[in-house]
Amino acid sequence: MKRRSALLLPTLLYGCATDEHLAIAEAEVPRFHEQYNKQQFEQIWFHATTQFQNNHPRENFTALLASANSSLGEHRNSVRSGWQVLYQEGVAQVNLSMRSTFQKGDAMETIGFRVESGHAFLVTYICNSPLLQGHGA
Repeated sequence: MKRRSALLLPTLLYGCATDEHLAIAEAEVPRFHEQYNKQQFEQIWFHATTQFQNNHPRENFTALLASANSSLGEHRNSVRSGWQVLYQEGVAQVNLSMRSTFQKGDAMETIGFRVESGHAFLVTYICNSPLLQGHGA
């Protein structure tokens, strides 16, 4: 029984951490979409990880979101269709797949956050919709 308990405890702790990290990331999604709707694209960029900022210069990222906003319109609603939590060196990355409805049509979004010390920081954003053909959002 001791052996089984010793094996079960890390699994339970890991599961609790996953639930906590998932909840923190999910709580960030409405803020992301609120800033998107207000066209506060720079604020989204500033709240991203340094790695994201280095890979996506501010001017490029804000122009991309402005183009997506023009094509899709305001965000209306999102429903999570999938999720994944990865751990590397004690840091969680939570990837959320969202079925999203915008003013002008639907899209599939993948929004990834690095979760550290109770805070979520954007690390990935992918938006796929027929309305974005040629925009590369």
